[in-house]
Parts: sequence; structure tokens; C-alpha cells
Amino acid sequence: MRILISPQGFKGTLPGQSAANAIAEGARRVFPDSYLDLVPIADGGHGSLEVLAHPLGASIRKSKVIGPYGKLVFANWGVSQDKKTAVLEMAEASGLVHAKKKHLDPWTATTFGTGQLIRKALDLGCNKILIGLGGSATMDAGAGALQALKAMLTGKEGNQISYGPRGLLDLEHVDISQLPESVLQAEILLITDVNNPLCGKNGASAIYGPQKGALEKDISLFDKALNNFAQVLDKDLGIQVNGIPGMGAAGGLAAGMSVIGAKITWGAKMICDLLKIDDHIRKADLVITGEGRIDKQTLFNKAPLEIAARSVALKTPCLGIGGSIENGIEELNQYGFFELEPTIKNTDPVPDFEDSYQKLVDASERICYKALNGGYLIIK
Repeated sequence: MRILISPQGFKGTLPGQSAANAIAEGARRVFPDSYLDLVPIADGGHGSLEVLAHPLGASIRKSKVIGPYGKLVFANWGVSQDKKTAVLEMAEASGLVHAKKKHLDPWTATTFGTGQLIRKALDLGCNKILIGLGGSATMDAGAGALQALKAMLTGKEGNQISYGPRGLLDLEHVDISQLPESVLQAEILLITDVNNPLCGKNGASAIYGPQKGALEKDISLFDKALNNFAQVLDKDLGIQVNGIPGMGAAGGLAAGMSVIGAKITWGAKMICDLLKIDDHIRKADLVITGEGRIDKQTLFNKAPLEIAARSVALKTPCLGIGGSIENGIEELNQYGFFELEPTIKNTDPVPDFEDSYQKLVDASERICYKALNGGYLIIK
């Protein structure tokens, strides 16, 4: 028997490879003689660098850049063996991982460091850059990244605007005439799992602002800043970003990156294709996937659902494990999950790493027993 184990990271507790190892340990208790094929996945959020680096044979580098709040931080990024493709996670340079919860400052948080990583990749000779957009601390619509790439974003007096949404409120003009040719010629793919627009009730500020420290009373002002950025892009460059799905990802980074020709790609599909996940599913008799929480959001471009859908198409049963599972989410079964199993109850506290690992091992064992007794396993 062959089992494909393909989870994404369990956010806040286990990275993808650790999650896969834990699931494998539990599966081995039920199917001791099975061959276990471990292929961690991602969808553009946390863990994408680790997952993408493997098929590209990329080496991981560490660079010092300006973090979201103006202090220097170290950011990991990857470069393929031929030095033609770079893999970035914008959270490494501009993410909440660099924030202290009591000191979030969404008004000045900048993506400048992400732009610095792009420059480093281009200076190395890379002509293709993959950027995972999850986990950002910013809502500057990528303005900081553009500034790092030598774009001029100016206010009434002709001076460069300050970092963050506060600066966007003063924005009058965007000039990209000084951008290096390498920036405009590069193929830049923005990997995301959300399709929110830049502005409005489902936009970057309204949906993601609070987790970055935005106060409810200020949401409309943040939205005004992003909308001003969109209007200036349209006026000066003829680039329209308002109302386009995905432009609200990572605090609107996709909007700013559209200035340099970057394209949005849906993370789960792109990464599954790169990993040739269909080939792994075809060889498997059972597939197990999972993530930190399985809920209604799992229905929207999330990696576990992509795995389940592909498993259905290839007539292979798929099991889903969630760190927790939203009550009443049984509808996911119609999307391809034969079984769903939580590691903890919704009322339980979030466990630490060691406890999370063991709970995932135990959940894997439980769900594998369900599969063993479910009557749907067919050994290929």
C-alpha cells in the first residue's frame, strides 16, 4: 500500500515537513508495511519558501533588509541552482513575524524590505521571481517595495512620501522612469490564496487590517489611503488595480507590483503543478492532507482543498486533518474528503510544538483507522 502525505504547515505550531512527519508516524501505526510518500505543500502563505525551494533545487540565502517597522531584519530567500529563479516570502522581510503584538504600527509599516529582496535577486541575475504573499504586517499596497526599486512616489512638494498608508494619504504622483530595466523585464509571479480586492468592504483594510493592528475606527481611513494609491496609478500610469480579485492580498502588495508587470497566480494550483502532485496521487492508494484549521476558508483556493479535488479526479480517497475543524463544516466532504479529523477540540487551548506534534500523530492514527474500516480503500 502507498500513502501520499501532503499537508501544509499547521500555522503557529508545525511547519509543513514536521506536519508531514507527524502524520506519517500516525499512519505507520495503522499501516505498518505501507510506503509513505511525504510531499509538504503550501499555497503562497507561510512555508511556501521551504516547499518551493525543493523542486527548484534552490539554496537558501539570508539577507539583511529593512523590516516592516524600519529596523533591520534578516530575511531568508531562495535561489535556484542555475541562478535564474528566486523564491521569496514577503513575510520574511515585511511580515508579522517581525512584530511584537503590543507594538503593531500599520500606519507606517512598509514593504521596502521586500523590494530590497527583489533587487538582490535581480542583481544576482535572476529573471524569474516567485513571491509568496502570506503573513504580511503591511497595508502600503507595495508602495515601499516600489520605492526600494527606485520608483518615485511623491507628494505635493515633490518629496518622497513617508512609509506606510500614512504616506499614501499624501501621494500625488508615481514616476517609474528611473526603474532599472531588469525590474521591468523580469517575470514576477505573486503567489496568493486570497482573492480580495484592494479597497471596499472586502478589501485589504476591512478584512486584514485588524490583524495588523488597525483600529476599527481607522479602517475607512486606511481604505482611503489605498484608494488614493489606486487613483494615482490610474492617473499617472494608466494602471487600474481597483476591483480586481487578488489585489488586496498582503496589504495590497499585488497592486504595487502590478506597476512592474507582476502577475497574480493562485498558490495552491501553481505549487501543486510545480510539485507534480498529480503524479504522486496517481501512484497512491490513499492521500492525507491537512492544515492548522479547516473551516469555510478552506473552500477558497486553499492547498488541502486542491489536494482533495485532484484526488477525486484521480479516483483516490483523501483524508483531511485540521488542527481544529469548524463546527458544521461537513460540506467539505462533498469536495473530496472521505474523512475529517481534528487534532484538538475547538474549545481546547492551542498546544505548543511538542504537544502539537503528538496530537497530530494521534489524529493521523485515528483517521487512518477510519479509512481502514471505511470500505473504500482499493490497493492499486
